[in-house]
Amino acid sequence: MTLTKIVHSIANPRALIGLELVAFAAGVITVKYCSQTTAPTTFVFYRLLFCIIILSPFAATYKATGASLPHGLRVSGPEILGNIPRAFLSFVANSSLTFALATSNVSVVMTIFLTKSLFISIFSWMFLGESISRSQWAALAMAMAGGCLVLSPEFDYGTPGGLIAAFVSAMTAAMASVEIKRVGSIGSTINSAFVLPILMLPLAAVPLAFHWQVPGGEDLGLLALAGALLAVSQIALLSAYRLTRMSSVALIEFARLLLASATAALLFSEPIAIHTIFGSLLIGLAWWMSWHFGS
Repeated sequence: MTLTKIVHSIANPRALIGLELVAFAAGVITVKYCSQTTAPTTFVFYRLLFCIIILSPFAATYKATGASLPHGLRVSGPEILGNIPRAFLSFVANSSLTFALATSNVSVVMTIFLTKSLFISIFSWMFLGESISRSQWAALAMAMAGGCLVLSPEFDYGTPGGLIAAFVSAMTAAMASVEIKRVGSIGSTINSAFVLPILMLPLAAVPLAFHWQVPGGEDLGLLALAGALLAVSQIALLSAYRLTRMSSVALIEFARLLLASATAALLFSEPIAIHTIFGSLLIGLAWWMSWHFGS
């Protein structure tokens, strides 16, 4: 039984959420560690490549309707075309987050990325015509205040480019989520989880055309581990969505911030400033208000 099959067979949503958290935090650590010798563009490409390799056996035998697919994974043309905009947005979000984590403080990057849920509310209002209550507008204002607190110039958080990349990642990840709702459900979630990395891989290869880098033995092993962690995280999260309410799984966002920041502080001695803590609490409260009053 493959690793992804084992993950998908877990029937406890809490166990799946916990597994996703551990896989995500470990993925953040691989980004920070590999950034010392591997460029972010190289990391993104090889992580996607290994993720596809690891997902392949699982996707080829996935039982979508109670019976094994006789000829492996079948993906229709409309499903592929429908996933292209989402794949592009996901690629930009993934690449931006990788660059931000490699060049800036993890606690700050993860706090900024937490604003994704707030951007979902804004983009849903802009592109889907969904109404935003006064409570949600108050949550957005609170999130902006928390963001300003986190980005206080009194502390050296890393490169300005990394902070900008964190915001780009949050915005494009939110747009990818809104795109799913705009076009409706496209095929099975498992198909999408497998198709998206395939569509993202050529995009990840474009920057490498100008500077191709072949990782060494240890780095290649870490990249394979990063791909495995990404695959496990994807399957665990999708399985959790299948077993419980999406709003319940959404609480994972704030837990990601806490676990990833604590792990980075422990392993890389990254300092966590007091205003970063208060800012993250403001954004976390704003995020909870947005989900609570928007559901």
